[in-house]
Amino acid sequence: MGTSIFYKILATISTVGIVAVAGLLVPIASQKDNDLEESLANTKRELTQARKEALTEVKAMRRDALSEVKAARAESLKALNKAGAKEGSVWLVMMYGAITGGSMEKLEMKDFDQCEEQGAFFKASKRFSPAGYTGFECLEAK
Repeated sequence: MGTSIFYKILATISTVGIVAVAGLLVPIASQKDNDLEESLANTKRELTQARKEALTEVKAMRRDALSEVKAARAESLKALNKAGAKEGSVWLVMMYGAITGGSMEKLEMKDFDQCEEQGAFFKASKRFSPAGYTGFECLEAK
């Protein structure tokens, strides 16, 4: 009988200890959950803000690039007209170089189809440095 009381007391003390430890751990765990949720919400807000800023920057860069292309096209047309291009002739205008600078060349083509074909060959060429920008435009002299 003495050993059974001992085991009952030991079981009671163990149960009380487990309940006490659980009572301490549950508030700590729930606080960590709240901190985790708050941290995730902050991260989501930061990512949303970073995405908005990146999209704004991309739009600005696209707008700048489009204005540069329009200016280059107008400049090319002026150069073609100044060079005495006959009306209705088609010109392949090629550009190679970095964004900050580069070179531009023009070649007269037989027709618009030939211009598009040769421009695609130029753009796909592996002989140019991959770091450089290549582009072309087919222009019809007016």
